[in-house]
Amino acid sequence: MNTQSNAMPESHLESQVIGPAEISGTRRLYWSLRRELWEYRSIYVAPLAVSALILFGFLISTIHLREKMLRRRRSVPCSSTN
Repeated sequence: MNTQSNAMPESHLESQVIGPAEISGTRRLYWSLRRELWEYRSIYVAPLAVSALILFGFLISTIHLREKMLRRRRSVPCSSTN
């Protein structure tokens, strides 16, 4: 009882030799940068956290900015030159 194989004949497989694909320098650089950013997330997470903290502090400081400016404007005497 022999079953027929659906595999390709060996002579056909031997004739298709595929060499390694040439990878360009820009593609290597792209993958290197991607790998570094994936492995060391602090490269971009730490600056984002610091900038978010600075932005939050700025927004907190602007809550009373209008009142401070109005108080200073009232306290400075107007000089009229007539």
